[in-house]
Amino acid sequence: MSKIKVICDSGGDIPKELAEKYQVTILPFLVEFGTESYRDYYDIDSNSFFQKLAATKEMPTTSQITAEQFLQAYEQAVKEGYDTILYFALSSKASGTYQNAHLAKNMFLEEHQADIEIIDSQAFAYVYGRIAQEAAEWALNGKTKEEIMTQVQYRLTHYDIAFVVDTLQYLKKGGRINPGVAAIGEILDIKPVLTIRDGLISMEEKIRGKKRVPAKLMKLLEKKNITQAKEVVVLHGSCPDTAAEYIDAMKETFGIARPQLVEVGPVIGVHTGPGVVAVVLYY
Repeated sequence: MSKIKVICDSGGDIPKELAEKYQVTILPFLVEFGTESYRDYYDIDSNSFFQKLAATKEMPTTSQITAEQFLQAYEQAVKEGYDTILYFALSSKASGTYQNAHLAKNMFLEEHQADIEIIDSQAFAYVYGRIAQEAAEWALNGKTKEEIMTQVQYRLTHYDIAFVVDTLQYLKKGGRINPGVAAIGEILDIKPVLTIRDGLISMEEKIRGKKRVPAKLMKLLEKKNITQAKEVVVLHGSCPDTAAEYIDAMKETFGIARPQLVEVGPVIGVHTGPGVVAVVLYY
C-alpha cells in the first residue's frame, strides 16, 4: 500500500494544531510589509498580521511559492518514505503557485520516481484547507489514493460560501474592485456579500447598512439551503465577536449547532482586511 503525504500551501489556513495532528506539510507564501518579509504560517500568524495591517498605511503584498520550495518539499517527502504526494493549491486563477508546483513536479520526476497529484482547489482560505486536512486524515486511516481523490473531488464541488467584508478599502487597494464603486460604497455604507465562483472572488449581493447584514445574510444562507449542509464552518479575520454574532443568528434561525471557527490568514486577509466573516457550507 502506498504511503501518502499531503501538502497544502499556507493560503489554506489550516490551524497549526490540525496540520500537526494530521501530518500536513505547509508551504508558506511570503508576506511583505515594505522591506519586511515574513513566511506565512511560520513567521507570522493571523493575529500578528492583522495588527501590522492596522498599523501600516502601506499595502502589504504576498509572493507566490517558488518551484524551488516545491522541489525541496517533494524531495523531503520521498526521503521520508512517501511514494504518493497530494498537493492542494490555492486557486490557479489567483496565483502562479499552481504552475510552479507543476514545474517542480516535472523537474523532480526527471530524476525521481513518485506519484505526485497537484490539485487546483479553485478556492481560497480554509475552504480548501479543510479538504486538504481531511485528505491527510483519510490517508492516515489507510484510504487509498483513489478513495481519497474520489472524496476530494466531491468535496471541492459540493460547497458554497458567503462572506462579508467590513470595509471596501482593501479590495480597492488590491485592485479587486473599481475605485469609484468602492468610494460610493463607503459613502453609502454598502457591505458587499462575496462568494467564490469559477476560482475567483465574485460579488453576490450588496447590503446597505452594517446593522442589516446579519438578517440579510441569514436570508441568503436560507437560499443556499444551509439546513441541507452536512457541515458549517465560520471563518473570520480578527473579529471573533462579529463571527459569534453570525453564529448565534444561524443557531437561532436555522438551529445550526455551533460550527468550527477558523481564523483567516494573510493570503486572503491582504485583500479583505480585518473584519471579514465567511460562512462555508459543505453539502
